[in-house]
Amino acid sequence: MKYLDLFGGIGGFRYGIEKGSKGTWRCVWYNDYDKYAVQTYNKNYGTKYKAKDISTVKTSEVPDHDLICGGFPCQTFSLAGSRKGFSDIRGTMFFEIMRIAKAKRTKYLFLENVKGLLNHDKGKTFTTIIQTLEKLGYEVEWMVLNSKFFGVPQNRERVFIIGSLRGEPRPEILPFRKDAREVQRICVYTQDKITHKQIKGLGHSGKIYNKKGVIDTMVASMGTGGNNVPMVHSLFPRSGDPTKGGTGHLTKQDGNAYCLDSGNCQAIQSPTLTKELRRLTPIECERLQGFPDNWTKGVSDTQRYRQLGNAVTTNVIESIVRRWNENNNKTK
Repeated sequence: MKYLDLFGGIGGFRYGIEKGSKGTWRCVWYNDYDKYAVQTYNKNYGTKYKAKDISTVKTSEVPDHDLICGGFPCQTFSLAGSRKGFSDIRGTMFFEIMRIAKAKRTKYLFLENVKGLLNHDKGKTFTTIIQTLEKLGYEVEWMVLNSKFFGVPQNRERVFIIGSLRGEPRPEILPFRKDAREVQRICVYTQDKITHKQIKGLGHSGKIYNKKGVIDTMVASMGTGGNNVPMVHSLFPRSGDPTKGGTGHLTKQDGNAYCLDSGNCQAIQSPTLTKELRRLTPIECERLQGFPDNWTKGVSDTQRYRQLGNAVTTNVIESIVRRWNENNNKTK
């Protein structure tokens, strides 16, 4: 399967696809308009792409392919955005995908967006998307999937849309049930007494790990002064031996459980807010999206947070592609 990585950001789709397909799918072209995201992508994949607005790309410049994948810009559809939808230029990026798909007769589409897309403008926006796909000859299936069921402790609901051009084989992909699992509880949590009101004055959005050990959705605005970067308790520090005043990164345990420090997985009792809460590090945010450590290293922390808030959770992509690849082989 040859695919285009559109609105590819830092390569979340590609990373998940490579793992899920075991290297049998091949990226033949990438595009993103953000120069810092392109920088991160090039660093990790050894490519030399330049930031470019997709609307300025002629379809004759796009290589032949079987699949278009991508999380088209979602700010205007999310609860955190202005929700102007198709009236905002970012909202029209969906039609850039359609422009290429129509010209190239792309066999398959694999798209992602925020859950808020479903009810934007009382459902009219999503209806327009589905009708547009159907008019271009695609059979469409879609489903909301939550990252916390795919091995990372992040409550991140996203709608995934798969389009198959009529006449092409349609492997069973959605509904997706078999491989999904809820992640084990993170070993770090805070007491209920730490409320949003109490920590609002600390210069952040008030997001902390809840008692189930799952963090709220990371957002692109984490890169805006760090005010929306989720907080954790500083008893689980960032590196080194915590008993000697060191700090440590989020580490994996038992395959899919997470803990900031394996030796201190206990409940936090009555923390002193100004001293004992800290922001997640960029590396911890990378792990919450399923990327390897230091994937975004090389740009400022502000850009790292922003890039990771914009990214797709790679674990979800990997699971979908693995199922797609396996079932496609069965249909041959």
